[in-house]
Amino acid sequence: MNIAVIGAGTWGKHLLKNLAASPCTITHIAYGGSEETERFLNAHYPHCTITKDYNEILIQPDVNAVFIATPIETHGNIARQALQAGKHVFVEKPLTASIETVHELYRLAEANDCCLFTGYLYLYDPAFHAMAKELHDASSITLAMVWEKYGTFDSPLHENLLVHDIALATELLGTLHLDHVTHNERDIFEATFSGERGHATITINRTILEKQKKLTIQSDGATFAYEFTNENLLALELTTFLEATKTGSVSNEKREPIDTAVARVLASLPIVT
Repeated sequence: MNIAVIGAGTWGKHLLKNLAASPCTITHIAYGGSEETERFLNAHYPHCTITKDYNEILIQPDVNAVFIATPIETHGNIARQALQAGKHVFVEKPLTASIETVHELYRLAEANDCCLFTGYLYLYDPAFHAMAKELHDASSITLAMVWEKYGTFDSPLHENLLVHDIALATELLGTLHLDHVTHNERDIFEATFSGERGHATITINRTILEKQKKLTIQSDGATFAYEFTNENLLALELTTFLEATKTGSVSNEKREPIDTAVARVLASLPIVT
């Protein structure tokens, strides 16, 4: 498979590093125009076609899939153009804050038999996967999700961190809705949510120096507790996407509810300045 990466900032470079170790061939890279980035790309990916215009990638018939790591507000539009061009799409989270756009993009992917895949990294943690399987037949689930870290102040907390927890909660609880917001500040967020199979409390604080991401689950008299790490998760996520492209749009159905839940929550929260 020939692939292209659109966006070569901090996370785009992480994608490139992991994709370079995959069985695919990176043929094209689009970047935002920084001279420093251009030097980096020419030094590390001399075999690739480097461009400032991602449209040059979308017209290449030999590019099978694109990986989008551009600013969040551009995700939906670039994904739309890539799907229209018949490319499989991996896009960094969130896909969009518009429920209508989520549905539009999945219908477009279906029409073109393309895989549409949003990068919610923690969904691919093997231990979380095992817990979700264990809870498949649970009658009632209560989640307590706590994420403490320091930094990432240059990006909105909702779009940068909360979306990951919404994806995890949706995977366990089904269709998710916001119930009550306790804190909605620049660096601290706490709210309760309800789903088809139970309730979740999500707490995020990015002013604490010690980093931890914990999930506690109570269900049918049993308690599960887990602490996430980032180890190997990106490689696992990318492998899952590449496998999904082999069946086109078949696996999209299980991902659309997560993107819909994320869009619903983002649209319902007031902007914090």
